[in-house]
Amino acid sequence: MGAAIGKTHKMMFKSINRRFKEAGLDLHAEHFIVLIHLWEQDGQNQQWLGEEAGKDKTSVTRAINGLEKRNMVLRVPDKQDKRHNLIYLTQLGKDLKSAIMPIMEGLIQQALSDVDQAELQTCMKVLGKVYANLHKEI
Repeated sequence: MGAAIGKTHKMMFKSINRRFKEAGLDLHAEHFIVLIHLWEQDGQNQQWLGEEAGKDKTSVTRAINGLEKRNMVLRVPDKQDKRHNLIYLTQLGKDLKSAIMPIMEGLIQQALSDVDQAELQTCMKVLGKVYANLHKEI
């Protein structure tokens, strides 16, 4: 089961990266994971982004560095906790949503093209249980 999940994750990232490249976007799947969470709730610290994305600190830092280099996000010192920076979308980062979401919707549509709703619901339920069982250990 773990190998199937890992292979699917890797294939999804490869597909995302290929579609971004075809669309002329200088982005990678790791960047998308940070962007999608900031589109939902802008101005978050790196720890929150890592927890939401299920990524370790190094991966999140690398993704934020890449987005900052591309002028899509900026770090602002947290006024309440000087040890942390808050990550905010720039206008370019905000505007990217309208270009990226149709790409992602097309990818999801392709990935689920021969999966019926009942299968998808079962899959999501099982993955939720597996995640919860493993999360108990942490």
